[in-house]
Amino acid sequence: MALILALLDISKQDRFVKYHAWQALLLWIPVIGLWIASWVISMIPVLGWIMGFLIGPLVILFVIGIFIYSIVLAVWTYQGKYFEVPVIYGIAKKYME
Repeated sequence: MALILALLDISKQDRFVKYHAWQALLLWIPVIGLWIASWVISMIPVLGWIMGFLIGPLVILFVIGIFIYSIVLAVWTYQGKYFEVPVIYGIAKKYME
């Protein structure tokens, strides 16, 4: 959804929507990359299985945490609040220009 809003012409007219769409998109790109990397590591025989068993639950907790954080940010956006996600704010600001 964030990708669609970030790229649509409608969002280009509304800076508020575009800004928050870019933040959401940039928040989830590393999360998906981490999930894919942990999945690939867990596919390696023996060592990968051990690493997947140890790191897998941490990755799952991290993804759940980011999901809950995203829901909170979505509610704040719906309420019209302007917020800055640490680190991602600077990158999203560059895409706004």
